[in-house]
Amino acid sequence: MLPVGEVKGYKHCCLVFPDRILPSAYIVFRDGRIDAFGKMSDAEPARLADLEDAKNAYVLPGFVDIHCHGGVGSDVMDASPEAMQTISCCHAAGGTTTFLATTSAEPVENIACAIDNVRQCRDHLRGAQVPGMHLEGPYFNRNKKGCHRVEYVRNPNEKEYLSWLRTGLVRHITLAPELPGAETLIKECVKQGTTVSLGHSEATYQEVMQAIRWGASHVTHMYCAMSGTVKKGYQKGGGLAEAALLEDALTTEVIADGKHLSAELIRLVLKVKGPDKVCVVTDAMRGTGMPAGKYYFGSPRGTLAIVKEGMSVMPDGSGMASSVCRMIDMFHYMVKQVGIDLMTASRLFSLTPAKIIRADTFSGSIDVGKQADVIVLDNEYRLVYTVVKGKVVYQNG
Repeated sequence: MLPVGEVKGYKHCCLVFPDRILPSAYIVFRDGRIDAFGKMSDAEPARLADLEDAKNAYVLPGFVDIHCHGGVGSDVMDASPEAMQTISCCHAAGGTTTFLATTSAEPVENIACAIDNVRQCRDHLRGAQVPGMHLEGPYFNRNKKGCHRVEYVRNPNEKEYLSWLRTGLVRHITLAPELPGAETLIKECVKQGTTVSLGHSEATYQEVMQAIRWGASHVTHMYCAMSGTVKKGYQKGGGLAEAALLEDALTTEVIADGKHLSAELIRLVLKVKGPDKVCVVTDAMRGTGMPAGKYYFGSPRGTLAIVKEGMSVMPDGSGMASSVCRMIDMFHYMVKQVGIDLMTASRLFSLTPAKIIRADTFSGSIDVGKQADVIVLDNEYRLVYTVVKGKVVYQNG
């Protein structure tokens, strides 16, 4: 097996693109970026000499996870370099090469510390890289708080969010658009280049449409902690779930762990939206990669959840508390249970999420000039290597 370290590229591989698979191919890395790729038959022998033999394995763009809280006992809200290093390596072992460090609803000082910690350590991570952060909360509807502590859920506070947005690290934010002050917040996020996602919300269809006009463009964890059909008198109307499906201005995400959503619900979302409007996220918490037991969602000031039977649940059984799966687990579920092909997978797991957070200039697909962020899968789709900027950061075995 190749030792963890720099690799110059692969030969005898099958390159997976959003619209095709190129068999009997090669790919060359240089200075951490993709330098060239093509068919083996078109390459000069000298160009292939230093490349690793992939033995007909698949090479895909690395997974991009825009919603990831933690793993292997650590959470972004721990706000320590050690925690971020652990999370980075945990998810590299699941094929993730890029992820947004995701916060939870907590006191203002906790969120500020988490942001500052990411700022200090993100350039020194040994696994998956962090181009920025996803602020999941604290601006939620209290009735749709999910596993977040209700005492930390609040209306938008301009002083708070301006201090966070002006760090330049917040690429993505989840909020409830029906809250007082949401319009000002959404417009400020758009001004700062932050993608606005609607979630943990009881918004009506009309309130979602207003949020779209303000600049919202995404919906967080489809079907989870959101409004559905609402009855007004004798008539039923749509909520956030229906707006997410119907409105082309909105992209969305699914937690494909086989626990949050059934295969048919995911197929429905894909049939209506298409793979260019849907991405897969882990929403992973610190219990990911850990044995069954009790783990905090967020910091120790957050919610104590119970990890069992491949999922994380609230102690009272009222619902789930994030997930405990990595991207490669969800990849297997999507291919084997939902029934997608590799080309669709490369969009759902890589290109579409990269576009949503405006990271597709450097990540999300196999293109010359982009970062050499790829994964290698064997013929049974088992993860063999995770490569970040031309360096093997994970090897299976």
